[in-house]
Amino acid sequence: MSMFDKIRDPGFGEKYNSKTKRLINTDGSFNVTRVGEKYHVRDVFQWLINLSWLYFGMLLVLFYISINLIFALLYYVLSPNGLEGIESSISFFTNAFFFSLQTFSTVGYGKMHPIGMMSNAIAAVESLVGLVFYAIVTGVLYSRFSRPKARVAFSKNAIIAPYKEGESLQFRLVNQRSTQLMDIHAKAILMLVDQQHHRQYYRLDLEPSSIQFFPLSWTVVHPITEGSPFYNKAPSFYKDTEGEILIFIRGFDETFSQEVHTRTSYLLKDIVCHAKFSPMFETDHDGEILLHLNKINHYHSANK
Repeated sequence: MSMFDKIRDPGFGEKYNSKTKRLINTDGSFNVTRVGEKYHVRDVFQWLINLSWLYFGMLLVLFYISINLIFALLYYVLSPNGLEGIESSISFFTNAFFFSLQTFSTVGYGKMHPIGMMSNAIAAVESLVGLVFYAIVTGVLYSRFSRPKARVAFSKNAIIAPYKEGESLQFRLVNQRSTQLMDIHAKAILMLVDQQHHRQYYRLDLEPSSIQFFPLSWTVVHPITEGSPFYNKAPSFYKDTEGEILIFIRGFDETFSQEVHTRTSYLLKDIVCHAKFSPMFETDHDGEILLHLNKINHYHSANK
């Protein structure tokens, strides 16, 4: 392997005492579990920003209901007769819960209101908590919406395809948003594991390694020449060798006027040999270019 472009550890380590999982998951997350990490209250903000929208919404609803149930319980226990204008058809606790919702959101319809020192004190504290809650949620929502993040889809498989007089490793990507990405750069690193579970890293030359415009799909090509780690490798090499191709993409987002990046990886065993990607775009009778995003994973045999 000395003839290949071996590089130093890009950040994942080289020596391990046993077999490990893939380094980068297909969604771009790192396959690393942090043990003994000390958390700070400021870390909660970043955690909320990086949380998926589904879990963020569920957490928001759960916290909203829970905090109002707590205040309703305080009204019920500490001031059981502290609310005026309650509905007689429902229980006092239910009245207290709805009053808590009105106070927490600072709506205050007026019909139901606190009486007495204790209930007014609880309502005052709840109003303050509600203001802080909505301020934090507004800040988190703004940060989640305003943060530039690439939404690039990668083909499910990389392929070994004919290229010029030989072969090449190929994968393709497409921008899933209607916003424009410009000046796109790609890097690819091959990670191979030997029998002692030591990792070695090799730079894969790409042709081209960057494009100026990204309105369509982009098929990234690594020519398999004599300087490639894949040179003269049989299909069994990809099935039997423990290895991973690490992909890093960065570009400029015109909407946010900021640089964005994304990443993914391909396991060697997932590489399809002797294949060609099927076209993703075509032109209609008016000359309009139609890009079919659902065809990004389509490929066919190179023999066809």
